[in-house]
Amino acid sequence: MPYHYFHEIKTPLLLLGIRLMKDEHGKVWIKVGKRPRKLIYNNSNPVSNKTKQE
Repeated sequence: MPYHYFHEIKTPLLLLGIRLMKDEHGKVWIKVGKRPRKLIYNNSNPVSNKTKQE
């Protein structure tokens, strides 16, 4: 299992026990209470929305 280095994103949700964290690759994770972290946003590989030009 890979190791990740996280830093916490300061939000008012911390008062409710919800923490948002960002890892070294730019991925955003959420942690609610004592549950494990879950990946909610992966911006390390952004999807390009290119349309066909005819």
